[in-house]
Amino acid sequence: MDKEQKKWIFILIILILGLLNLAILINEIKLIKGEDKSAEVSNAVVTNATNELDETTQYIQNHIKDQEENVRVQYYVADFLGLIESQKYDDAYKLLNEDFKKTNFDTVEKFIDFCKIYPTTDGVCKYSDFDRIGSSVYVITATVGKLNTTNEKMLKQTFVVRENDYNDYRISLQMDYSYVDSEGNVIK
Repeated sequence: MDKEQKKWIFILIILILGLLNLAILINEIKLIKGEDKSAEVSNAVVTNATNELDETTQYIQNHIKDQEENVRVQYYVADFLGLIESQKYDDAYKLLNEDFKKTNFDTVEKFIDFCKIYPTTDGVCKYSDFDRIGSSVYVITATVGKLNTTNEKMLKQTFVVRENDYNDYRISLQMDYSYVDSEGNVIK
């Protein structure tokens, strides 16, 4: 299995997790509003969805554990960007490195404001310049842009990822990102 296939497997897993979260949320809303009279059935559905979510999380953790460090870090960056893309700002904020958070976004509202002006990834991430610092800190550069486009400007962003354990990480990012063309030349 090549890196491209692994990337798509991770994307598929993220989508499955998102759908499971949505199903749980819908069931909880129905219970709160009293629209669903069969609380026992709803609780069973929520419990089942939670168990499936736990199994999926465990699968991801086990799958990540078997990957090389650069593949794991690429997954973490894609996961973080995916949270921003899907407007799950609170979840993305929780993944920020504490020192980075204090320096740049002391409140979640400031982070949300940043995310709303942050350029979109729109589907493509190309990774380069991967370095490890010590035993658990990684620096990776990602170029993100639109699928199948040429001469479009893309975002070039450096991320610092601290891996605490498999699928347990904190992230910070370069605040002065740049745009590049499809050949990697900086656009002013």
